[in-house]
Amino acid sequence: MERPIAILKPSITNAIVPIFIRNLVFLCALLFAAYAILQFFGLPIYTTWSIMEYQIHTAWLILISILVIAILPLTINILILYFTKYYFFRDRAISEFKFIVIKTHAVIYNRIADIKVKISLWDRLCKAGDVTLHTAENDVPDLTLKYIKNPRNVEQAVYNLINKLRR
Repeated sequence: MERPIAILKPSITNAIVPIFIRNLVFLCALLFAAYAILQFFGLPIYTTWSIMEYQIHTAWLILISILVIAILPLTINILILYFTKYYFFRDRAISEFKFIVIKTHAVIYNRIADIKVKISLWDRLCKAGDVTLHTAENDVPDLTLKYIKNPRNVEQAVYNLINKLRR
């Protein structure tokens, strides 16, 4: 098997905060909707439960539940990013997820029509971002390199590889 020119891994530290905040905001919106429904039907909102001689207020229970539910998808995303690698060969780029199963997705440089770089405010602070390799064909899906350090350099490197291949 041929050796890759470069291997990149997603920046997990760059992914943690935005994913956690997004999950937390979504869950708070759900909590607000549940609160509004309880208010509408006149059900009690602030009650005390007695569990194993401890008094637990519903508000604390809800807060702890929200944090646990916000952290669960974060953990899953971290595992996905941790076991993902991006390989760059002379003629193609490959995304590989290898954990229990192995999933690969390849894009041949000749089929790349456009490269887009997405850098959010948080990404700018962390010097990272997403690079999407758009293909010209509808049957070949785009390849997105998520949470990559120095995405502009990666974009330029892919353009250089494309130009080398076309010469």
